[in-house]
Formats: sequence, C-alpha cells, structure tokens
Amino acid sequence: MAEMGPESSVVTVPEFAAIDTEAVVEVIDLGAWEGRLPKAQLALTLLTVAALRNGLISVDALLAAGAGPFAADNENGISAGLALAG
Repeated sequence: MAEMGPESSVVTVPEFAAIDTEAVVEVIDLGAWEGRLPKAQLALTLLTVAALRNGLISVDALLAAGAGPFAADNENGISAGLALAG
C-alpha cells in the first residue's frame, strides 16, 4: 500500500486505519451494521463497500457471485456492505 497514490482508495476498519499510504483511506465503522458480522465475512463486506463506492460492480452481480454452498453467509456479508456503503 505504500506504493499507492492519492488517486487510489483503501477501505478498512478502525483497527487498521493507520496505514502508511498516500491513498485515500476510508474507515468503515462496523458498529453501524445492526446485524451479526462474523470475521469470515469481513473481507466480503469491505469489498462490497469498495466496489459500490467506486462503481465497479452492481448489487445484482455481487449477489450472483455469492451464490453457492455459502450463499446465506455471502448474502449477509454483502448486505452489511450495502448498508455500510451509504
């Protein structure tokens, strides 16, 4: 991340906010999500926030990509990301 410039962005949680980078650091308050968010879903939640805020993928595409044997868990992580993306 040290090589990232100010045109880049990083989405993270408060515990990792002190990142040495020139990128824009967006800190996500997981406490704003009222549901349960297991650690296993944290990366998907942050990916959802980053993808939506940067216009990289649609909600439908995210949900479709989450299909499979862990669909319910994936949907929870994506739903948290949707709520936290604002």
